[in-house]
Amino acid sequence: MFWIDDDFTDLAEYAAEKLPDVTINRELMPGTDGLLVWSRPVMPRRITAASWTATSDGWHLINYRTIGGGLDGTPLQRLREHVGWLVPMNSAQVREQHVLPGDHPAAALLATWLLVTQQAANVTTAEVDKAVRKSYARTNRPTPEVRIVRIRAKGSTTPTGIRSAPGDSGRSQTRRLWVSGHWRNQPYGPGRALRRPVYINPFLRGPDNAPIQLSTTVRMLGSRRPKLED
Repeated sequence: MFWIDDDFTDLAEYAAEKLPDVTINRELMPGTDGLLVWSRPVMPRRITAASWTATSDGWHLINYRTIGGGLDGTPLQRLREHVGWLVPMNSAQVREQHVLPGDHPAAALLATWLLVTQQAANVTTAEVDKAVRKSYARTNRPTPEVRIVRIRAKGSTTPTGIRSAPGDSGRSQTRRLWVSGHWRNQPYGPGRALRRPVYINPFLRGPDNAPIQLSTTVRMLGSRRPKLED
């Protein structure tokens, strides 16, 4: 199971909106099977989680929403204890080298996979709650492995040599311009004949000592949500 923290969820949601067509292959996934949960529902479909399971001829992808839509209460909790807290919303069967369009219902899952595999995040193993460990032990099941995915605090996810914007002519610039986050196809594999999308974070293009061109657009490079207090 992979838990996606707040900042990485924000990045994955934004990147999914601009996702190009993606070719499915084993290298794309962080594991052969898995369940991935975002810290909040991902728009526009309000998907809370997604799973992928290996089959005889590929993988079965499922998107989920949360039961109750954020409502609290004892009756709702009892329902969740009986049927679980996730409701399947849609599913797809994909094969190796299957091409999914950028607007596919699994776009958020694909964008998250791509960002994780291009090492845009730190993945750490979390300690499973004691009550959960005991529950699994009583039924002779192995304790589940939970990993937390956090966006990298330092460094850049932009591969070396591709920090220019699409259509950049290379001419001399007297101002620095903001380039929005976007995807770019990166060559890889034997003879660099294959292509996979790599996400380029927003960056300033132009000479280091040049002034920044004014803009009316607000760009948020990270988020820190305040905790709600009772």
